[in-house]
Amino acid sequence: MSVETLKSIFDTATVVLLFLTFACGAGALITGNVMNKRQAEQLRQLGLDVAQANQRSAEANEKAEAEHLARVRIEEKLAGWKLDAGAQARIIKRLEQYEKTPFDLGANPAEVVFMEVMDGILGSTGWVRQPPELTILWSVSC
Repeated sequence: MSVETLKSIFDTATVVLLFLTFACGAGALITGNVMNKRQAEQLRQLGLDVAQANQRSAEANEKAEAEHLARVRIEEKLAGWKLDAGAQARIIKRLEQYEKTPFDLGANPAEVVFMEVMDGILGSTGWVRQPPELTILWSVSC
């Protein structure tokens, strides 16, 4: 083979390889753009999903807080009466002069805690607890 033929072959190969290089570069660029668009759409959808999840979470938190508040209110109603230490001290001071006064206590089951507080107050003033009289407050007929 002559040198001129070899030069022609190499020149042709150079042109072909240069074309393939540009074609591969253009293909990579186009493919990259397609992938970027798909990823951008996926990110946008993910952002929407996160926003919806955050909204549902906020709504669930609001509902849980409302239920907690309702439960606290119910518990406060069921907890019955309360006397702070100052009120108890005032009652004790006024009742101490009536030492040895007999008393009995009965209470609605929801007021047992308050009854126990009153029992403690009356006991500390020297009052004497007696068994309660049995009284039927109400009856149920079937």
